Amino acid sequence: MKIIKVVFNSVKLYKPYHYLLPDDVIVNIGCRVVVPIKNKKYIGIVIHNDNNTHIDINQLRYIDQVIDKKSFFNKNIWKLAKQISSYYQYSFGKILFKILNYWIVTNTDNNITDNKAWLLNHKIVTSELIQSVKNHEQKIALILLQKQHILYNQIIYYGLNNRIMFALKKKGWCFLHKTNIPLDCMQKNNIFIEQNKKYIHYTKSYTFNIWTLNSSLLYFNEIILYMSYIKNILLYKKQILVIVPKKEYIFNLYKYFIKIFNVNICLFYSTLPAKQKKNILYNIQQGNQAIIIATPSSIFIKFYQLGLIIITEEHEYTYKQMYNCKYNFKHIAIFRAKIENIPICLCSKTFCLETIYNINNGKYRILYKINNIYDNFLVHIINLENTISKHGISKKLLNIINLHIQKQEQIILYCTHKGYAQTVLCNICKQTIKCTICCNNYIFYKKQYQLYCKNCKHTIKMFNTCPYCQTSNYLVPIGSGIEQITEFFKNLFPNIYVLCITRYNLIQQNTLVIYNKPMIIITSKILYKRYFYFTNNTLLLFLHTDYIFFSNHFRTIEYFSQYLFNILNNHFNKNINKTVILQTNYYQHIFFYIMLNKNKYFCLIKMLLQERKTMLLPPYSYQIIIIFETYKKNILSNYILSLIKRLVYITKNDTNLLIIGPINLQKSYKKIFCKKIILQHTSKITLKKIKQNILFVTQTIKDFNFIKIIIDVDPI
Repeated sequence: MKIIKVVFNSVKLYKPYHYLLPDDVIVNIGCRVVVPIKNKKYIGIVIHNDNNTHIDINQLRYIDQVIDKKSFFNKNIWKLAKQISSYYQYSFGKILFKILNYWIVTNTDNNITDNKAWLLNHKIVTSELIQSVKNHEQKIALILLQKQHILYNQIIYYGLNNRIMFALKKKGWCFLHKTNIPLDCMQKNNIFIEQNKKYIHYTKSYTFNIWTLNSSLLYFNEIILYMSYIKNILLYKKQILVIVPKKEYIFNLYKYFIKIFNVNICLFYSTLPAKQKKNILYNIQQGNQAIIIATPSSIFIKFYQLGLIIITEEHEYTYKQMYNCKYNFKHIAIFRAKIENIPICLCSKTFCLETIYNINNGKYRILYKINNIYDNFLVHIINLENTISKHGISKKLLNIINLHIQKQEQIILYCTHKGYAQTVLCNICKQTIKCTICCNNYIFYKKQYQLYCKNCKHTIKMFNTCPYCQTSNYLVPIGSGIEQITEFFKNLFPNIYVLCITRYNLIQQNTLVIYNKPMIIITSKILYKRYFYFTNNTLLLFLHTDYIFFSNHFRTIEYFSQYLFNILNNHFNKNINKTVILQTNYYQHIFFYIMLNKNKYFCLIKMLLQERKTMLLPPYSYQIIIIFETYKKNILSNYILSLIKRLVYITKNDTNLLIIGPINLQKSYKKIFCKKIILQHTSKITLKKIKQNILFVTQTIKDFNFIKIIIDVDPI
């Protein structure tokens, strides 16, 4: 009688279940099976095949069905899944099923339209007709078709969709035409660079190493730094994965890559149509794609032969998943590179503190070092103390803006506050309108006349009367946001073009007209110069900087520094001197002293590292956050206190272990009570041992079944 262990696609069913396997049935590790649990049937994955068990055989049940004849997982990806599960203390089954979505791919038959391309009907469509088109999306499509044909299955790469194209086809302005142009599916022999080029000697640099490059792929003029390394990998017929933190970056990167590399390049992201996604995954697995530009979840894809992983903008906190399993895609990429024995390159103009700490300790290696120069930026700090400002803009700043407009120059104003106002106050009862779900202040959007909670994403219509005291016409918007500042400048400078750019109205590169007249651009986004080109920009303004000193998150200054210097890197032009102005009420702070006197990112980072070392904060210590959620408020505090006592007992009163909490968390939805504790230790090995015992310890405490526990390893 054989006994197998099965895991499931569930967080609740964390431990593997034991089942009996009939003698005439053979099942391999990694295969899916259908098994009974109580009166229901579930699909699970076999992770162990053995005759030994601590459970009485008479209590075990037989499996119902074997789905797979052989495992979809290879040794490397199985090892990766185990490492993720162990490191992040997350369900092994949940991780396996997530990976399985990228590995079970069959060769789907190409639709007849896959061999067709969209062409412009030149007999009807003229330049005058294109200019008269009112629909913005249709106008973009026609401008593109004027320059080139667009393959049916690649229309999404241009930020369009076939709904727009079929609308144009209905008008007779474009049509589908069969083409012999090779699509994504090409022979393996044809996808790599020509064979007559000389091979460069294979060195140890093509085995596992964590390389760092103080540059960014998003700045296309610096891509030459990557060229030789990428070409050498391609010469050995290996694939390259380029991971980009946000989807909006990958389309322009794709267009640039296909110009400079004579290989098959594809895009991959979660919102691709299902059929197209399957075709791309199949081609990657067959080795028909040499370079894959993708979003972070692509790290789980099955490759034909992966040779290099490039992480762009490695400082981005979006690599950390904030829901379900709180893993960091950057760390998972490093895990996979180590298992596959291939190099990984972390790229950024503004490295995070952990990366710089690892470079200093010799854990990460420098591939190429660039000295970022900010000599042509003249930094001014405006002291707001004892001054009156209107809409967050001081009189001194307004005078400077006036001077630049008179010189026919362009101004970019960066404001991180969204909406029209940060909150709404009643002048009678002096209360702010708060979200009924999480008790956070609502953000007021005047254009939509809505209140929006950025914490729980809850949206309601703006009140005409105060919900607390029922008085009308006394609700006042407090705290200036992007909408309010835009309105203010439009009224102040009626003859000047004022442009507000948000993530909802990002202007595409091919539709932005070069504008040589004075202009005020208001945004919170980093406007990369390859995507947004402003010819005469000489003034950069930063409002609302003081929040970085009062945040309850110790990484806030680091994040703002990265944001600030990425903007400076983007606007760097050796031929133009530019002025940078920051407004603050805390002029004497060391942050502004460094900005005024040194104006270098690594000088700020040096200060932050020293501060972290003094306070024993990461990277000089290691943290784990344990989050507790329950419907029963009265049991939560006692449960957490019992857990803390057990942890103190297990660690034998270790003085280096710091337990912070319990801390109340704002509820993400009604009737859920949340608290958290933070475990901090100077030794990663000791904290790892504590982490591995947490789930066992929590299950031994009373009322465990009523509490949901979430573990956040290496929180950001």
